[in-house]
Parts: sequence; structure tokens; C-alpha cells
Amino acid sequence: MPHCLMCTRFKRQCPGPTDAPLLFVDTSSYPSGKKPRAKKPSPQVTSLEVARRFEDGRGIAVGVGSLPDEMAFVLQVDVSPRYVLGEAFFQNLTAFMCAEGRHMPGAVRRTPSWLHALPRMAAAPPPSASQGSLATHRNEALSLALRATTAAFSSLELRNDALLHHAYGLYGGSLRTQGRVLQEKGDKAGDLYMIMTSLMLTLFESVVASSGEGFALHNVACAKMIDNALEQASKAQVDKKGKGPGGGEPGPMLINAFFHVRIQLCFVYLTTSNSRIRDDPVMKRVLLEACGWTQERLPLNMQIITPLAKLMELQSISREATSSVGLEREREKYTNAREEVNQLWNGYRQQSKGQRLCWTSPGTGHTDFRDPFTALTYAYFSACHILLGLLAPTYDAPVGHSTASLPFMPPQRSKSISSSSSTSSNSSPTWHSPDTPPSSSPPLKDFDPSFPPPSMTDHFALILSVSWYLRLRDTGFAYLRLHNPLFLVAMYAPTLQHRNLARMVFEDWKIGALRGIGWLAIAKLDKEQRAIESYGP
Repeated sequence: MPHCLMCTRFKRQCPGPTDAPLLFVDTSSYPSGKKPRAKKPSPQVTSLEVARRFEDGRGIAVGVGSLPDEMAFVLQVDVSPRYVLGEAFFQNLTAFMCAEGRHMPGAVRRTPSWLHALPRMAAAPPPSASQGSLATHRNEALSLALRATTAAFSSLELRNDALLHHAYGLYGGSLRTQGRVLQEKGDKAGDLYMIMTSLMLTLFESVVASSGEGFALHNVACAKMIDNALEQASKAQVDKKGKGPGGGEPGPMLINAFFHVRIQLCFVYLTTSNSRIRDDPVMKRVLLEACGWTQERLPLNMQIITPLAKLMELQSISREATSSVGLEREREKYTNAREEVNQLWNGYRQQSKGQRLCWTSPGTGHTDFRDPFTALTYAYFSACHILLGLLAPTYDAPVGHSTASLPFMPPQRSKSISSSSSTSSNSSPTWHSPDTPPSSSPPLKDFDPSFPPPSMTDHFALILSVSWYLRLRDTGFAYLRLHNPLFLVAMYAPTLQHRNLARMVFEDWKIGALRGIGWLAIAKLDKEQRAIESYGP
């Protein structure tokens, strides 16, 4: 008789089969002996829906069902390592551009905001352009320029020649694509995509100088685009007459691009020997006129560029013979530039009153600053006073007659290099020791050690102290601003030791991460040295 589980478990005697009919289920066709359950129909997920979920950040499992196995396999094998490496190269560049330095633990990690916005711009189509070839080429040009710059920077740090060769190929592709966009019909003036593409190409030339004039030409071209864009924004602001939000104000990316290119044009003016580049109208428009911006609207680091540009222009034409009328006009420019520098420094001193801006480190004896921005501010004020001192004999305006206090470099523990007065062959100003005032100076009342009189400040040594301070922090963004004051030290310092120290910094950049800037500076210094030797005895 058959036994059931219930009778067996409770040890009961089976009552036997019932009178009801018996039903048999044939399960021989199923390996497990059981009939599988019917699957519930699930909606199909298209590749477009999957991509949309990735963009929205929802993932794959959220929404309208799970991802089929075959689609998951396709997505997995289609991920290119190019994007992974591109992201790593981009993170390496942004870490180098950090204001606090990439080797400073626990820093705020301030990086230029426009640099973080470029990958998103390269991936998304322009909102004002149609979804045609023009929009595709704009995106492609910006993407190639961004990849070329990041790959070139990482190749120099990794000493990878193959990666550098690949970066050159991307650079050429970006140039060809940008040229294709500029040849198409339509108004290209003020196109933010073309501006940022040119800006990234200038960074590429800063990292790796492809040619002697590549850095200068890219910066001039980018400056022309920015000037057109700012002019259009100004016209839109006037047309709107205050109606609507913004009123035609330029965006933050355009403003930051203008600030960056304006500083680079100063270095172009200092290092280039091409008169066509120096006499380009955009030089005057950007450096001297600030593209129509008033001084009050600009930050301090941009306000100081205006008198610096005036002094650089006077320095370039001071060697040429001019008439009495021209000399009087140049003397007036010199006086105005000197007054602007003094006024800016007085305003900066009032804003920083009661703050500790710089000091001498007791452990190392070197000069430390509050932050890299303060150090660069000091360097640019010293650069202006270096040019003022060089031009003083020509325009009969001694530096000692200045009424404003100058940047302060705390006295070093070792004996000052410039403890005694000396005059260089190119009419350099006289520098005194920062430890004691000159004997001809009257006694000082309410002497503030943070703001000594002009004759007590060695501006060449101050700029070298700023360079050393920024070098310890490996601050990349500062290297793209420090090259102007540092080049003046390498060019016009009255002592050989100061000139050699400044040249060593550029030589270090020449084999490091800023090979383009270092190469341009060394080439200009060598050319001037050969010119001096040719006029020797």
C-alpha cells in the first residue's frame, strides 16, 4: 500500500486508497521534475533609455526594468580606455593649477572654475547652434584642444615621448577643426566655443612650445576673439538699457578668459621680437585699454597690469631716438604710470591694514606670504617699480621721489646682496639694504616695518623670494602669472647672482611642466646676451 508523508511522520497506519479518482502528472520532460513557473513579461529597455538614465544619474536598475544581458555585455565592451585616461590627465592638470599647490595636504584646493567647465562644454552641443556640422565641429575642436593640453602636460611629467607625440597629433587635429569652423558661414565673433578652444591652445603652447611664435600668435588670436565678444556684450547691455536679468553682461567664463589672456599678452610683449605682433592693435586694446573696462570694475591683479603695460611700452621705445615733443609725451605717460602705481599700492595698503601679509620664517629665513595671491600682488608691484627705476634716468624722475610706500621684503638672516649702492650699465636704480635706511634719508616718524620707504626695498630680491615661495608649493596657476616679473629680474637685475637665479627658474621650467614658457624666456635672454656681446670691446 502506498505511504504518505503524514502517516510516516506520525507513525500511523495508512487507511488505504480512497474511492476518489487518482490523478497522475507526467514530469518526465523536465530535468528537475517540476514544471517551471511562467516568467512575467518585462518591458524592453532601449539603448537610448539606458544612456538617458546614465546622464540623469539614476543608474540601470531604476526606471522601467532591468537591463538585458546582451545589452549589458555590449556596454561593457564598448567603454574605451581613452576616456579613462583622459579623465586622469584632466585631473592631473587641475591639481597642478590648484592655488594652494597640489602637494599641500588639507588645502582648500581652489582651481580656476572655467577649467572645470570645459569638459562639459566639449560634450554638450552649443545651445545657440543647430545640430549640424557646425555644432559638431565646434565640440570636436574644443574636445581635441582639451585632450591635447592635458595629454601634453602628463607626458612631460611622465617623460613619455609616445604620449607627447599623441598630444601633438591631437593639437594638429584641433587646429584643422577650428579652421574648418572659422571658414563656415555665419558670425563667429563672440563664439565662446572658439574662444575656449583658442585658450586651451595657448595653454598647450605654454606647456609645449610648438614653434617660436606659436605662443604669441595663439594669444593674440584669442585676445581678438575675446575683444569682439566683450564688445558685443557691451552693445547688448546698452541696447537692453537695463531690461531683463544680466543686461548683456559678459559671463564668468569670458571674464576669466580675458584675465588669463591679458597676463599672457604681457609676456608676449616682453619676449617677442616680431614688430608685427607688438604693433597689433589688440595689444593696445587689451593691455592699455582693458577692452573698454574701467579700472574700478577690475580686480587689483588686473588694475596693476595697466601701468605695467604702459611702462613696458616706454621701455621698448626708450632706446629709440625721439623728438622733444615725443619725449615730453613719453614723460607724461611715465608720470601717469607712476601715479597709478602709487595710488594702487596706497589702496591695497589701506585694505590690508592690520593684516599680516608677509614675514620672515624663523626656521628657514626665507620670506613667507599670506597666500599665493598676496605673493603675486607683491611681485607685480615690484615689477612696476623695476621699470620705473629703469626709466627714471631717461625721463628725469628719480625713484626716490615717489610718495607711496612699496612692497616689503623682510630682512634676511644673511647679509643682503645689495647692501651697498650700485648702478648698472643700463641705468638701473640704486638699491639699498633693507636693514637700515640710507644715510641721506631723514628720520622716520611712526615707522611701520611692513611698509618701509622706497629706497629700502630690493625689488629684484623680492620677486625671487616670491618665486621660491611658489616653487615650494608647486602652484601651477601662479607660474602662468609669475613669468612677467621673473623675466624682468633675469633681464635687468643689477647683480649677476639675481640674473642667474631667475634664469635657473626658467631653465627648470624648460625641462619641466612649462616647457613652452621656459623656452621662450631662455631664447629671448640668449638673444639679448648675444646682442650685448656683439657691442662689446
